[in-house]
Amino acid sequence: MTASHLPAAAVPLVVGSSTLRNRLVATAHASGFVRDGLPVGGDAEYWGRLAAGGAALLVCGGTTVAPESAPRQGNILSLHRPEAVQPLRRRVEAMHAEGAVAVCQLVHLGRETLGAQSYYAPVAPAAVRSPREPTAPRALLGSEVDEVVEAFRVSSAHALEAGFDGIELHAAHGYLLEQFLSPRTNPRGDGLEVLGRVIAAVRGLSADALLGIRFSVDASEDVALTPDELAVLLPAVDPLVDYVNVTVGVRTTYSATRTAGRSTRCCCVDGAWSAPLP
Repeated sequence: MTASHLPAAAVPLVVGSSTLRNRLVATAHASGFVRDGLPVGGDAEYWGRLAAGGAALLVCGGTTVAPESAPRQGNILSLHRPEAVQPLRRRVEAMHAEGAVAVCQLVHLGRETLGAQSYYAPVAPAAVRSPREPTAPRALLGSEVDEVVEAFRVSSAHALEAGFDGIELHAAHGYLLEQFLSPRTNPRGDGLEVLGRVIAAVRGLSADALLGIRFSVDASEDVALTPDELAVLLPAVDPLVDYVNVTVGVRTTYSATRTAGRSTRCCCVDGAWSAPLP
């Protein structure tokens, strides 16, 4: 059967330097097989089974970039730690063995501590308390913003060393990169500048690695971007990344994912790529 006669979801798709075998995507989530911030037995097997199910692109979520963003109980993968590279390599090898493209989603939680105990005070662009948290964050100093950019770079380097084909930056659901982008949580207005620095730092690691970004919209939320704000942001970010993943809400409220490839004009609904958009 030729590509022109295949169902839309089965047609191969070129995204950046990668060719996906079809248009099925497993969007960002975690396996749950993580202890002390590192993958444990069962993690690689989980991702291998997921890839064997047929999805062409798998996005591994639940991955923090800095110690101040890692809950004390260690149930979230901490990729700033070099010792995470070897067990992650087993995860990537399991996905590649089933023909999937592997992407690692990276996040700094910022003021959203997930209600978990931490050794650090929450941080954000400004000392604006999240309605989901009991404690206001501490505003980041200029030098600390530099450290955030470096944290994304180091964690991206570890992901690529582990064999991941690309990186997805988490700038959604009220986490730190979105806190920078939202005027309600960043009165300084330097959010796009900070995001651009993070993108440049990741791009500087590899010319071939995929780079995506997740945004979220919800005009009713205190931090999430409004549709109009996202419409202004997208043209600035679009030339810098290979795909954009748009979802709705903040943690505890987010819902169905929409993903669009910049040069392909295809979208993803709940992990399934659709036909090209008009």
